[in-house]
Order: sequence, then C-alpha cells, then structure tokens
Amino acid sequence: MSSIKKTNDLTQYLYETSNKPKKEISKALFFVFQQLLLAVIKKNSFKIVGFGEFRLNERKERSVLHPATQKRAKVPKRNIIFCKFSKSLYLDIK
Repeated sequence: MSSIKKTNDLTQYLYETSNKPKKEISKALFFVFQQLLLAVIKKNSFKIVGFGEFRLNERKERSVLHPATQKRAKVPKRNIIFCKFSKSLYLDIK
C-alpha cells in the first residue's frame, strides 16, 4: 500500500481492494469523517473500535519565555483534537 494523503486516495485504495462501487465507498467515508467532526465539535468522543478514540482536549493558558527577546508571553487557552490509539493497533504495528 502506498502513502494515502487524501480521502480520494483512500477511496481509490478501498475501491481496488473491495468489490464495492466507488460512489458507495466515497459516501461511507464522507459519513464517517462527518460524524467524527460533529462528535468532536460537540465535545463528545468518537471511538472506532480497533483503531482509537478522538476527543477534544482543552489546553490551559500558560506563560512562555520568548527565545529571542527573553520576554514572557501568554499563550491563550485553546482546544485541540486528541487521538488515543487502541492497544490492538499498537500491537499490529510492532
């Protein structure tokens, strides 16, 4: 399997390795990514069994030292998408 960088690449790969129509595969992928996005926006988690869990984490406001000016700067709080991969995926990679 070559490197997959876009959803079109993933759709093409799934089309070549399965007997499903390309349009059906594309709709299914769009639905999965749409549900993942909606779950993260609502601050819920999105879990794919055997792959991992996606959730929104809030990073606290913090103070950092600017390396060039040596002045303190505040980094505001922000939300990040966090992914915790499943143990079975880690074992498959090893």
